Amino acid sequence: MPRRFMAEKAGAGAGAGAWLAMLLVMLMLLHQPVQAQRTCGVCTFQVVSGQVLNKTVGGDCGTGCTVLDLEDFGFSSIADGALTASDLTSMTQLYMGTNQLTSIPTSISELTSLTYLYLNNNYLTSIPDGFFDKLTNLTRLDLSGNQLTTGDPLLCSCPAGFFPQLSLGLYTCQPCPPASFKSAPGTANCSACSTSPCDVGQYRQACNSTRDGECGECTNKMAGETVYVGSGYPYDQNACAWDCKAGYMLRMDESCSAYCEMV
Repeated sequence: MPRRFMAEKAGAGAGAGAWLAMLLVMLMLLHQPVQAQRTCGVCTFQVVSGQVLNKTVGGDCGTGCTVLDLEDFGFSSIADGALTASDLTSMTQLYMGTNQLTSIPTSISELTSLTYLYLNNNYLTSIPDGFFDKLTNLTRLDLSGNQLTTGDPLLCSCPAGFFPQLSLGLYTCQPCPPASFKSAPGTANCSACSTSPCDVGQYRQACNSTRDGECGECTNKMAGETVYVGSGYPYDQNACAWDCKAGYMLRMDESCSAYCEMV
């Protein structure tokens, strides 16, 4: 075979090999999994470096970021600064179910405007003590499908007037039943409204869902030389028993108006 033809053939083979190598690289790039992005307001969230959730675009997410849906997003941890209260001041709903979280970052406990928090179907085994203390606006918390070992089922910190209720792994905040109240946010149940009589000259004011009935001053006695001799009757009525002061007697004038006269 002539040397020129052999050189041309070898050169063509090298060119074809380089072209095939380039084609393989392009195919590999095309078939690499594209990391999904999700936006909230002006912020963009993306799973980077394997399974780490990070905020890749934006600082303060703005008033347009009220609902952040990170459901089934494929992350197992959250980068520092990705979910901070200073950047998510308007967010009320956070969905992070069906991921691979084994712990909850403490930064979420600072998102005080949250009303919905979904952490279902992860790998959580415990909740940090006091995690929900500042989340006083929560009305729904879903922790179902985890591996929680915490003994206390009342993990949802509900606002005043509401108590936490667990049903099928979903924690919701329910209003206190009639004649009961809860005056502070937290995990406690509602307490029965007081029905005991107040001191002389006082009656028990109305109880509502956030406050027990306090004792208030009766105002039903006649003006003049009179004094209260009993508390409200019934206990929650401004109807305290009264009488004339010592040394006075109850009289009735010609117009049938009562008055206390000295004796």
